[in-house]
Amino acid sequence: MNGTSRILIALVACILVATEDASGRLLDNNCATIDPNPIYVKIDGGKDADIFSNPWMVRVMVNCTAICGGSLITSRFVLTAGHCVSTSHMQVRLGEFDTRYPSKERAFTLDVDKKIVHRNYRKNSHDIGLLRLIQTVMFSDYMRPICILIDEPIGPYSIFNVTGWGKNSRGETPATLQIATLSQTDRYKCIRKFQLEDNMDWICAGSETSDACEGDSGGPLSALRIYQGQRKIFQFGVISGGLGTCNGLGFYANVAYFNNWIAGVIQNFKDFK
Repeated sequence: MNGTSRILIALVACILVATEDASGRLLDNNCATIDPNPIYVKIDGGKDADIFSNPWMVRVMVNCTAICGGSLITSRFVLTAGHCVSTSHMQVRLGEFDTRYPSKERAFTLDVDKKIVHRNYRKNSHDIGLLRLIQTVMFSDYMRPICILIDEPIGPYSIFNVTGWGKNSRGETPATLQIATLSQTDRYKCIRKFQLEDNMDWICAGSETSDACEGDSGGPLSALRIYQGQRKIFQFGVISGGLGTCNGLGFYANVAYFNNWIAGVIQNFKDFK
């Protein structure tokens, strides 16, 4: 994969972080509450995800072809990378798990009727965009938004979750949603490797055994934390770019940096118009 089109094929192990009540709010109160007694295994490389574990995962499509990943963040909006947003006809595939056996009862495709990319987007910077669906989504076990925290620090992070259907380092495209483990990495490694600006709009993460690859861009970098007594999955980043060899190191748009922009766009474009 190349720098800006790469996608993580991983879902990183979760970090549990407690938070105090504050003035912040969830973007969607129905987001990503999980089983109170989950069992998490650290992943050394990609493997099949659990069918119920990532109901916010979507496939972003251009002219009916999947090109990127994304995350459902409200009943009408999908978060993805800015470089995944196209001027051509776009759709979003929701409720997908195994692309070989599409479920008519669970998975379906919706057109995108509004596309918003951050006005400061350029290569390797402010790589974030929102897609508005042509209609609202009814939540279920297979379809539910990931959590985004507004107006409150999301807390420290060191180990993340990422998911995707993108290619692996051998050029193979898995049919089932894949997961793997990534850790926060010294940001100066990303600065040196990718010539990034030293600002806070991105996160550096990687692993010696797992990485993203072509087709995963736009997918979520996430972590588990306790919020107001509940275990929830929060989105920390959006897969942006990395090594063409699909191993070792990548950078991700920092969702905490953009959370007010995300909330503002949704407020401005939430109505049917």
